[in-house]
Amino acid sequence: MRDPKTIKAVSIAITVFGGIVAIIACTLTLQNHAGELEPQPMTAQIPSVHEADLIRCRAVTSTQTDAYETCRKVWAESRRSFLGQKTDSKGSSVGSSAEEALEAKDQSRLPQGYLARPAVGGDQ
Repeated sequence: MRDPKTIKAVSIAITVFGGIVAIIACTLTLQNHAGELEPQPMTAQIPSVHEADLIRCRAVTSTQTDAYETCRKVWAESRRSFLGQKTDSKGSSVGSSAEEALEAKDQSRLPQGYLARPAVGGDQ
């Protein structure tokens, strides 16, 4: 049994036999568990009223004027909540105007040797 050809043949036979056994075991395990993998009911994921409006608004087109305007408000509210913006009593977002954004720019990082750009709408 010390012949190298015999050792090589036995090791190949054991490897092939082990691979076949592993494939059969995996196949049987998957067949046994196939009936257990039923989809879970959707009761765990109950959408809120806002999410229901978003789902309904997916099918609205711009030709449906009343529904489209309602959906625009729903989309705007969804955008505000996603971006974390606060709303005032009128329903418009606080601090969202372009003018406030321009005033809030930090100018301290501009290189000292360059001229600053003129403000938008300002005199040149």
